[in-house]
Amino acid sequence: MQPQIGAAIRELRKERNVTQEALAEHLGISFQAVSKWENGTAYPDITLLPAIARYFGVSIDRLFDRGSRERAEKVEAVLDEWRQNNSEGRVEDNVKLLRAALAEHPTEWRLVTALMYSLFLTYGRTKEKSALEEAISLGEWMLLSCVDDNERFRAIHLLACSYGALGDTQTAMAMARRLPEVTALSVMASVAQGEEKEYMAHLNVLSGLFSIGEYIKVLAWEASRRREHARALDLLEQAERVYAAFFGPHECLSFCIHLARVFYERARVKLRLGDEEGALSDLRRVAEYAIAYEQLPWLTELARCDFDPVRGTPEFQAVEQMLRPPV
Repeated sequence: MQPQIGAAIRELRKERNVTQEALAEHLGISFQAVSKWENGTAYPDITLLPAIARYFGVSIDRLFDRGSRERAEKVEAVLDEWRQNNSEGRVEDNVKLLRAALAEHPTEWRLVTALMYSLFLTYGRTKEKSALEEAISLGEWMLLSCVDDNERFRAIHLLACSYGALGDTQTAMAMARRLPEVTALSVMASVAQGEEKEYMAHLNVLSGLFSIGEYIKVLAWEASRRREHARALDLLEQAERVYAAFFGPHECLSFCIHLARVFYERARVKLRLGDEEGALSDLRRVAEYAIAYEQLPWLTELARCDFDPVRGTPEFQAVEQMLRPPV
């Protein structure tokens, strides 16, 4: 074990504003152990090296690099030049630049993924399959060696696109499925073919709608908590329009339950604004959507004191009856 590993850990920790205690807690060791590493009186167990590297988002080689700061500066300079070349469309120059940089720093994973991307762009210009084959070779090697999750995801994304461009849809889809769910859906939609492409695009729409609707509801709840009821009502109406933009009144499938929740929250807000008629109308919509989704009963939801002002009305009792499970 080389003594510079402690200095590299200390340097990385200070760069990222991480305490010895935080690093130790992540690794499941004492902060005194981290202190000994940094002082050069002890060294990390070799089995901890992948976890340390992953925590800081660097390669294991970086932990042994005596000139880690100088190395990082060189890599950043290369990436700055790469970005500038990209902005000017100088793809071929970037391929040469990154090949030379990787000859000096073969396990700097940001350089590897940057070269993969440049090779993918090269194929887009020249249609030379050798560019994709080189990108794939780099990516597959990287997945065997790299412990940085962020760079691994970039490599997997580029591998999916490269395999897709070569016409190997099966491998491209397999790669895409290894990505985080939202990213995976997007990549799968881009590499799939025919009916599967349409299906994946549909799933992306569903995922986007769900996320947008949920975030709007969070904003509405926060507005209501601040007693900004008119603002909350406006947001909930926006959420309804988001769902309705894609689904018809009888085609919302699992989104029925999300619409039921939107109308439920709208009813509560309308009662706070004194709109009992509007609240009862929304509660009926709650029942209709809950029935469509076979999500019964909602009676416990209606037991809240929010609904006391309308509890004795025939309209409210009709909603309760709609929500009773069949005997």
